[in-house]
Amino acid sequence: MKKKNLQPVKITKDCIQAEITFDTVAVIRSDYSLWLLHPLTSEMCCKLRKRQREGRRPYWDETEFGPQPKFKKLMENVSMISAAAMTLAVVKTDGTLLVWDRMQSGCEDRPDFVKMADGIKTAETGEGVLLAISRAGTLLYWKKQEQNSCCGPPEKLMEHVKQVSAGVGHYAALTEDGSLWMWGKNDCAQLGNGTHTDRHKPQKIMEHVIQVSLGARHSAAVDTRHQLWMWGDNTLGQLGTHLPGSRKKPVPVMRNVRKVSLGYSHTGVLDQKCQIRMCGFNGKYGALGNTEYRNCRRLRKMKQGGFSVKNLKLQADRAVLVSDGGDVFVWG
Repeated sequence: MKKKNLQPVKITKDCIQAEITFDTVAVIRSDYSLWLLHPLTSEMCCKLRKRQREGRRPYWDETEFGPQPKFKKLMENVSMISAAAMTLAVVKTDGTLLVWDRMQSGCEDRPDFVKMADGIKTAETGEGVLLAISRAGTLLYWKKQEQNSCCGPPEKLMEHVKQVSAGVGHYAALTEDGSLWMWGKNDCAQLGNGTHTDRHKPQKIMEHVIQVSLGARHSAAVDTRHQLWMWGDNTLGQLGTHLPGSRKKPVPVMRNVRKVSLGYSHTGVLDQKCQIRMCGFNGKYGALGNTEYRNCRRLRKMKQGGFSVKNLKLQADRAVLVSDGGDVFVWG
């Protein structure tokens, strides 16, 4: 049976970065201002796409879709953002790190951001944690304590770090010399060290790495030869190895890879021709970019609609991309 492709929904333009959660999209526009779109759930996107496919008027029918999502400007002078399920981290152009915990304070109309640190280059939010890299290359770590938000002084974990990624209980740091270090939960071999034993301190896993991304229980890295390596849980085919079963150590999956991004249980790859390939969990709303409910164990091309992709980001069971022209598209 022929696969039914699912066209991503265009939601805005003139952007340089976008992050997505289960009901929210945050974007940085070309003037470095931060905007928040809420609510935008998977069900809303599915209904709007169905209306367009049936040739009906593409306006937002609140009786059918619920409240119309609206972009709201939050602040200016923002250099990067990172979003998790209930947390949004913001790094401003002056190096200030701000965090909004949706479980603690402020609604979407008036989010209450808390200042965490100064002199920050980049940050990553995870399930109950906050990771940040200072301009000097120091990796800082905050952990959420029960019902309290991440607060207090951070723990200094490593030096000379240039990229960090957070999964669900496991973490990765990429150092300036290309070494990949990992720690945290390892029940599905997501640390890639050949065991199922948790580690509380970073352990070196690979060398010659240029990018890393973590899912809920699987992990991926791209090396200097643009080879994609994956390991960890493969229950839903998220490793793209075709064969079932988890992998305790990194295994080569694909060549000519520009970037990889992992959701909870699905994988997105941007190759050097800017073509998107997806595998893993698909689900009711088409996390892989098609309307089949079946999961996929191989990295398959996704129909993109004729635009070139600048950046791709997966989160939970959803995905968001920014085109070379600055347009933002979502699916899942």
